[in-house]
Amino acid sequence: MENASPPGRISPSPGFDARELELLRVAAGAAFDSIVITDREGTIVFVNPAFERVSGWSSSEALGKTPRILKSGAHPVDFYRTLWGTLLGGGTWSGTLLNRRKNGEFFPQQLNISPVKDGSGRVSHFVSIGRDVSDRLNSARDSSEQQGVFEQILESLGDVAFLVDIRSRKFLYVSPTYERITGFPTQDLLEKTRAILTPVLEEDRPRIGALLDQESFSGDIELSYRIHRADGELRELQAKAWLVRDVHGEPVRFAGTLRDVTEFRTKERELAQSESLLRQAQKMEAIGRLAGGVAHDFNNMLTAILGYGELLEDGIPANSAMRACLAEVLKAGRRAAELTRRLLAFSRKQMLDPEPLDLGHVAKDLEPMVRRLIGEDVSLEVAVAQGLPPVWADRGQVEQVLMNLAVNARDAMPGGGALRISMAETVVRTRVADHGFAPPPGRHVRVEVADSGSGMTEEVKAHLFEPFYTTKSPGKGTGLGLAMVHGILKQSGGGITVESATGRGTKITFYLPVSDHAPRTSFRSEDAASRNKRGTGTVLVAEDEDLVRRLVVETLESAGFRVLAAHDGQEALELAGAEPGAIRLLVTDLIMPRLGGGEAARLLKEKRPDLGVLFISGYTEETLAQEIVGREGHAFLAKPFSPRGLLKKVWEVLEDGRTARPG
Repeated sequence: MENASPPGRISPSPGFDARELELLRVAAGAAFDSIVITDREGTIVFVNPAFERVSGWSSSEALGKTPRILKSGAHPVDFYRTLWGTLLGGGTWSGTLLNRRKNGEFFPQQLNISPVKDGSGRVSHFVSIGRDVSDRLNSARDSSEQQGVFEQILESLGDVAFLVDIRSRKFLYVSPTYERITGFPTQDLLEKTRAILTPVLEEDRPRIGALLDQESFSGDIELSYRIHRADGELRELQAKAWLVRDVHGEPVRFAGTLRDVTEFRTKERELAQSESLLRQAQKMEAIGRLAGGVAHDFNNMLTAILGYGELLEDGIPANSAMRACLAEVLKAGRRAAELTRRLLAFSRKQMLDPEPLDLGHVAKDLEPMVRRLIGEDVSLEVAVAQGLPPVWADRGQVEQVLMNLAVNARDAMPGGGALRISMAETVVRTRVADHGFAPPPGRHVRVEVADSGSGMTEEVKAHLFEPFYTTKSPGKGTGLGLAMVHGILKQSGGGITVESATGRGTKITFYLPVSDHAPRTSFRSEDAASRNKRGTGTVLVAEDEDLVRRLVVETLESAGFRVLAAHDGQEALELAGAEPGAIRLLVTDLIMPRLGGGEAARLLKEKRPDLGVLFISGYTEETLAQEIVGREGHAFLAKPFSPRGLLKKVWEVLEDGRTARPG
């Protein structure tokens, strides 16, 4: 260790001259007791010859190390933590420890440890004076004195020490620590062996009783069990017992310890839970990235499939067999689009269009559909608290959450039952959730969806929000419903928790953050009106996927617009720079090579402030993109979309000038 003083060479300090330091060195060298000096961090900076003689460690071996070289492993970690805290706080400590020499031999040592403070009052060093009391123990004049020394050592361990006679099954000795740990008198065990069962929890008693009744023993024993202390506090203990054999090799005693491991087990469980949550989060993230990437490409293809299919449908007579075939193609395409939406919702890669939302109105609008969905044999109650504040959420996604939870509730009640949806404001103060995830602290609207169905086991609850996990029979579910709900609420800044037990129904509670703004009424254009309108002026389109770009261009041109088409944001800037006339609208993908849609829109609006902007995207990994859409007030249209949906959104942007929720 750097700057460590060798034994007998304590560095000079203010107030001491060389002669005084030499006197101190000689005194320490002549002392019968071990003297150890450490710095504030516990590093040994001085030992005297008595320490070398007692411990077996030379000064050169000890310097730079810590007193842990003497640890026997017999003392609990909490004991050393408490001792260290006392010393750092400026207090002194006296007691007897069971230490270990360099050769591994155990020896009892009576210690006095004191802190040394510098001129500012800060603890700078510690001085430990230790006396080997082995001789005192060996030369004790009678058994009572010997027992007193033993009890002093055992009490310092922090554990209960005990000795049991195997033949009689009686406790021959129990250290006083038993009463401190359990709150029950030590004498009870000495008088009646089965008194050990008194504080033990009912479910753990058979294991302890079986040991007491066991006829023979061939090895050591180790087990954990729980007790209620005399004051009612629940604690967890760990017992270890070692066989002691006579000269003939026959087992005659059990010598053991009993340790309170409550805090250790609690931390162990917390660590295991944290590791499990981390593994789960990493798994979900990996699957989410895969799902998001697949959905991105799939959405581009579906946009072309559904878009061109819709254009074909408009040109085929209603009574044509080809129209019926095309209808099936479009039906399959829309189902595939719904699947990609679920993948993106689960992976939190979808674009949301949040707004101040009245959940009571949402529930009222959905109630007829929910009633049809759950069937006549399930009663439905919707309870909305008075004065419910608006939430900040995407209406379409909230509807998806409610519908998915209603479907799950119905499936849990095949023979009928009751479904209750209630809404009320709440203030979340802590983030604790056994299953799901808790919302951040603050004001939220709490929505409880409770059913009287079959409930769930702990295993099912543990996997509830995992993608593709389902308890339904093959073909009855994708296993993405609750994963999608989880993703929507996570992305919306909310939370979700689950309470359920087998045969006792399920209550799923989700939370959405309260909005400071009043709900608004979104602009809605009728499809027919949108189709019949004729556009004027120029629209700039930027999209790197050829199929999607061609579809958007053809749709806008067929509606009467003049269209400038760019492969990316950079080309869009070049086309706009060369265009002398006005450009009414920019329709752009968000993520493109060279220059993305967000940055292109910002640069274009600097020169053309009246430019309307419509972002189109099916997936984004850039959180900044979500901020751009919300902060700038631009509109957003999720892929895949139809030509009708595109034109409807275009008219919303041009006529209303506000962002509506995704079409």
